[in-house]
Amino acid sequence: MARSYWSEITAGRTSRRRVLGAGGAATAAALLAACGGGSSSSSGGAQKEQAPGLLAKAEDTSKQARTGGTLKMDNPADPPHFDPQLLTLPAAAATSFIFNKLLQVRPGVNEVTDGSMQGDLAESWEFSPDKLTLTMKIRADAGTPPSQAPVNGRNLDAEDVVFSWKRWAAMGTNRSDLVNDVNPAAPVLSFTAPDAKTIVIKLKEPNASIFSGFSSQLQGQFFIMPREADGGFDVRRNPIGAGTYYLSQYTPSASVEYTRNPKSYDKQAYAAKIETPIISENAQVVAQLVAGGVHAHYTRVNSENVLQIKRDAPLIALYQTLMGSVGTTVMFGFKATPAEKTPFRDVRVRQAYSMSIDRDLYLDTFANVGKFKAEGLPVDTAWKSAMLPSDYKG
Repeated sequence: MARSYWSEITAGRTSRRRVLGAGGAATAAALLAACGGGSSSSSGGAQKEQAPGLLAKAEDTSKQARTGGTLKMDNPADPPHFDPQLLTLPAAAATSFIFNKLLQVRPGVNEVTDGSMQGDLAESWEFSPDKLTLTMKIRADAGTPPSQAPVNGRNLDAEDVVFSWKRWAAMGTNRSDLVNDVNPAAPVLSFTAPDAKTIVIKLKEPNASIFSGFSSQLQGQFFIMPREADGGFDVRRNPIGAGTYYLSQYTPSASVEYTRNPKSYDKQAYAAKIETPIISENAQVVAQLVAGGVHAHYTRVNSENVLQIKRDAPLIALYQTLMGSVGTTVMFGFKATPAEKTPFRDVRVRQAYSMSIDRDLYLDTFANVGKFKAEGLPVDTAWKSAMLPSDYKG
């Protein structure tokens, strides 16, 4: 299908575009746009980039990847600050680029991650037999950027982890998730550092989800920063960590730029720089994506725009993935004490309300399912009629 769809893409009218990413949610099977590739010889012998087919085949090309270049991703607004322990979504990219967690979710390769953990700042870990003590060894090669005072390239150690924990426990947005002193139901009683490379974590009780708490990339969670943040620099304006990148330039209302941290332990991040121009309008982002001005969209491209973007920029490749969702969740709640008078206490009313929703029509309307299928794109859909309380994460 590579040379036959849409009348051979209007006779190959496009120029070379370096477009690395965009997305369109289509229910349980999403379509993601990424870099088109390949080249073919023209009649004159010159090399011309060949547009991929309507639905490209996902391949692991990491062995051919080379370091260097600049990745451009849009940012929807100026970040109010860069403190990773305080929630503010426009700075979400900075949080994951600049700062470390103890652990991270192992990424999947051409498939969704299985949810297993791998070390980030923690190199290894083990539980005591009673599962009430978690001991972690801190890696020795997590260095801060050499050019940034007052850390000047030093490696983080266990003292930095304890400092960061105490800071987060005192003022972090989501500290109640883990800090027992704040929330008696939270699992962590204490963090201590018996030596520079060891962290000892005491738990209230055995906790199967503790690793998830130490790996969440959401802002406001437990991120690790140098202890010099205690008066040595203002992390809100001058963020310094031992992550893969550091903040190299911020121009308000224009862009945020990150440069590869030469002392990062992570050797699999290939881009030498990441630029995030600040673009508030989605239509402008789509236009820049088609033109090659940005390579990855901060949020998903609307599903109804996916096919038009593919027409406008055939070198973008569409990939079928296993994730993506549309719609909303309907939940019923009422006060138990004192008993609240509400018709939703009657299970028949709740069932009738649920049955009044045409879920298939909803998916087709808001996920563009019919148009995707009409173009020959496979879209598998699914929906749930009920949701266990344990499924809801708040």
